[in-house]
Amino acid sequence: MGKYIISTFYLSHPFPSRRWVKAWSEEIQEKYYVKFINPFYDSSSPEDMTMIDKGLKDQYEDRGYKYKQIVNNDKRLLVMADAVIVFATPHITWGTPMEMLLAYQNHIPTFTVADPPLDQHPWIKYHSTHIWPQPQELEAYLYHIGYI
Repeated sequence: MGKYIISTFYLSHPFPSRRWVKAWSEEIQEKYYVKFINPFYDSSSPEDMTMIDKGLKDQYEDRGYKYKQIVNNDKRLLVMADAVIVFATPHITWGTPMEMLLAYQNHIPTFTVADPPLDQHPWIKYHSTHIWPQPQELEAYLYHIGYI
């Protein structure tokens, strides 16, 4: 019998965090009936990310012509999610704050894991539904409220 997905989460995170966020989401998916949308790996051009991960291509190399496709696809995926999980780290990149704002403007719950002192940043506090310092605390909360 297949899994019945309870919730779909869009994962908003900086580019340097992509590998550990992917590993974390795969671990959670093994335990709970959830789906994660990871814009780096569920993009319209996953072959680019494969090459980047293998060190065969730079993060921004040969992608300039695809910028509209990348952003529009990310926005489309985000608004389809039940909630957005944000990983705010000192290595924040442009997409993460833009995704937080898009979620806020579309009334999508935004659950943020933020390293101190980012957990006290006014813009992060304003646009987050809840903030935790560790992913394990977020997991416990999502379980408690029935999202996972």
